Amino acid sequence: MRSVTRLILACCAALLVAGCASVIHGTNQQVTISSTPTGAHININGQYYGRTPRVLNLRRKEYYVVQLELEGHKPYEITLQRALSPWTLGNVVFGDLIGVTLDAVDGAFYRIHPSTVVATLTPTHEPPARVAPMPGPASAAPAGKTVEQQLLDLKELLDAGVLSPAEYEARRQVLVGRL
Repeated sequence: MRSVTRLILACCAALLVAGCASVIHGTNQQVTISSTPTGAHININGQYYGRTPRVLNLRRKEYYVVQLELEGHKPYEITLQRALSPWTLGNVVFGDLIGVTLDAVDGAFYRIHPSTVVATLTPTHEPPARVAPMPGPASAAPAGKTVEQQLLDLKELLDAGVLSPAEYEARRQVLVGRL
């Protein structure tokens, strides 16, 4: 009977020394990261962690900046915060100063919030700008515009990104041929 009592006392002492949160849920936490559409690159604090969907085992005591990137979509970013774990209350209730200290040092004191990240990625592509076809050499110039004015309009379209440099040059040469 004495050995059973000693075993029980030893287990209680071990729990008090170990820290309630450390024993109950440990120093790491699983965080689920997913996206629509799937396959986004996961970068956490600047380090690559694979593609979505993914379940990661993260240390509770850290802050994390999660960035999701997928070609053709706007990047998504969220900061995972840490909050006090409800299990820490066990140490306070039982007056376990050693347990509170241990949980604070090893990170079991905290939980990561949110523990699930679900991102809807927004496409970056916009419908292409419509450009009126340039009159060919046989066509008449737009009413009231000189070739010089048309060249200025063409340059504005290039500067605005509506025309590619190749399109600009081809249309410019047509207009210069009319001078």
